[in-house]
Amino acid sequence: MLEKYIIENIRSGMFKKARRDYPRYFINDALEVRESSIHGLGVFTHKRIEAHELIEAAPIILFHKDVSEILQDMLGTRTALMDYPFAWRGSIDALSLGYGGIYNHATDNPNATWKCNYENESLDFYSRCIIEPGDEICTRYIPKHMCDNLWFSDPASNQVPMTGD
Repeated sequence: MLEKYIIENIRSGMFKKARRDYPRYFINDALEVRESSIHGLGVFTHKRIEAHELIEAAPIILFHKDVSEILQDMLGTRTALMDYPFAWRGSIDALSLGYGGIYNHATDNPNATWKCNYENESLDFYSRCIIEPGDEICTRYIPKHMCDNLWFSDPASNQVPMTGD
């Protein structure tokens, strides 16, 4: 659904440039990592980012979903690998390099979104709205209707049942 949205908006001219006009992998030079009031580290911008702009194309490491479970069984404890994968396709997950694993979650109003780019084997992060200097860039990790099952505390959530996107 997100891919259809992005394709339709590229055709309509909503996005500034087509994906093919960007390097295979890159991080927008307006981004920086620093401490976040949401959780640990976060990604912030020090320049204005326009709506619907590709802000990062993160290289990935692909692995089978069973790897996380096998590691937990072997080590007897949960590993960080279990908190950072993005669903790729089928039984494959992707571990994002670059800043991909640093964007914090926002259930209600994320200002960025991500999509799997199967052709480039990257995770592409787009701004959903204008992001002003100093703002933290947040994505929604899972579909909104599933956010009542988060594996961490979401202080920004309004704690009401979520429906739709």
